Amino acid sequence: MIDLVFEEPTGWVIADYKTDAAAKKDLAALVEHYRPQLDLYRRSWEFMTGEKVSETGLFFTRVERYVPLEARP
Repeated sequence: MIDLVFEEPTGWVIADYKTDAAAKKDLAALVEHYRPQLDLYRRSWEFMTGEKVSETGLFFTRVERYVPLEARP
């Protein structure tokens, strides 16, 4: 389930909240772990709406950090 989606002038933004007990040094590994989930959200949203997703990202609640993900083909 998508946690947060909102529209900006450049397109839709999809963010997912993560509550992992992760240290900041572990974020890169967690981003790669969750990347397929965000890619699925992006593809699904674009298919359902016919509109562009300009950004996806993860918000790690324990370290209060948002990490935008670059799209991969």
